[in-house]
Amino acid sequence: MIKTAFTQEDAERIVAQYTVTKEPFYKPQGEELELLEKAESEGMGVGILGPTGSGKTRLLEYFAWKKKRPHITISGNESVDAMKVTGNVLILGGEAQFVPGPAYRAVRTGAHLYFDELLEMNEDVIPVCFPLTDWRRRIEVEDTGEVANAEEGFFFTFSTNPGKQYRRQGKTSDLPPSFLQRCILLDLGYIRGPRGVEIIVKESGIEEKIAVQLDNLAQKVDKMFESQEYSGRLQESVGYHALIKAAKLIRRGEHPHTACHHSITLPLSPRRLEVRKAIDEIIRDIIIAR
Repeated sequence: MIKTAFTQEDAERIVAQYTVTKEPFYKPQGEELELLEKAESEGMGVGILGPTGSGKTRLLEYFAWKKKRPHITISGNESVDAMKVTGNVLILGGEAQFVPGPAYRAVRTGAHLYFDELLEMNEDVIPVCFPLTDWRRRIEVEDTGEVANAEEGFFFTFSTNPGKQYRRQGKTSDLPPSFLQRCILLDLGYIRGPRGVEIIVKESGIEEKIAVQLDNLAQKVDKMFESQEYSGRLQESVGYHALIKAAKLIRRGEHPHTACHHSITLPLSPRRLEVRKAIDEIIRDIIIAR
């Protein structure tokens, strides 16, 4: 019989290791925190839709902090399969033991489980998620025959980028309706204007007048992204990861145009020279060199 390598000490260690103890900064876009609260109370799964740098991960980290629950993240890439999510069998001390994966650990500790960019994972992960998102709220371990029911506090969440293009052969462009209808979905976008400026200032420590220029730059890139001229050539607009990195480089004394070029222009368009040139022109028009 295959034993499960998971003790009470393991559970206590996971709770201590993954509990969010420092309050993350999060600026609400609407009623997403209230909806998360209600979904969590009813045991519903929640999906977060939004482009890169729109606050998907930060929202869920903030909510876990607010609820004082451990927050376990599974980062999406094509090497993440059902075995990595659930766990696998290894020979330990001369005997076969089931070594739990992050989903199993989250279920057993009542953690918030977050599948970051679920669509980028191997497609066999989705069947593992089904019993986690409906009335069953459990994980099924094929190797041991165990059915682990979720402890109190367990919360299933995932994120995906609806605008991102998946080019690998055979890769689906969306999650199946049979999965999505088991969850409620929240849609995040970019915050611009005074609240966007506040995010840049808070996260980077830059002075407000520079943050205002970066916000104006972001709004110009938004229009560029939405234009017919750049349709298909610019895959996304600029998110807060890039804006905050540019602000931090400027705060460290980097020339503002250089900081924006390396933090915004190149990440948005690493290959298309004409797009890079257009973004750099916007930067020179809006960002005042010191």
